[in-house]
Amino acid sequence: AAAARAAAAGERAGPRYILKNLEYDSQHRLDLFQLPCAPDALDRYLQSLTGPFALSPATPWQAQRFLVGPEYTAFAVLREGAVRALTVSASSASQLNYTHVDHAKIESWVVAFAAKTRLTGMLCWDFIDDELAGAPFPIECNPRVHTQCSVFLDDDAFGAAVLAPAPPALPRRDAGGVRRPPAGATPVYWLFNE
Repeated sequence: AAAARAAAAGERAGPRYILKNLEYDSQHRLDLFQLPCAPDALDRYLQSLTGPFALSPATPWQAQRFLVGPEYTAFAVLREGAVRALTVSASSASQLNYTHVDHAKIESWVVAFAAKTRLTGMLCWDFIDDELAGAPFPIECNPRVHTQCSVFLDDDAFGAAVLAPAPPALPRRDAGGVRRPPAGATPVYWLFNE
């Protein structure tokens, strides 16, 4: 049925993709230009990418699967492949407000990623919980501290999760050795954004 609707609308059936700059792009980051498309539409879009945002061998873009569903952001502290601290929040285009939510599939993905890579550091991801596949997909990863760590402001042991040679003792609710924000953690809102 979906293929018939797409054919009637002049679209190809099958997966859709978006073009995405590999660098931070304040001009085009919300375009979500979709492929496949008519060649003249692609030419017009590529011609609109000018200056520091132009597609070139030195500044590549990627085609990324188009996903439909709610977007989440996750921040984790990793030490030698173990997740020391993790928080997940609903996401937005300008991520400035955070309320921790439990999302078992994203948490499982982050724990498996950490174990496979054996990384140490602080990472943040954007996920889309794809409605079609019924699973979250990571769409971006940034190797840095993220303001989302502020959801741990009520957690006195967060510093130990970051700095201590051995993982700090965890409350019983933190299953799997992963520290999450305390139950009922204070939501964080940046007044400047409000």
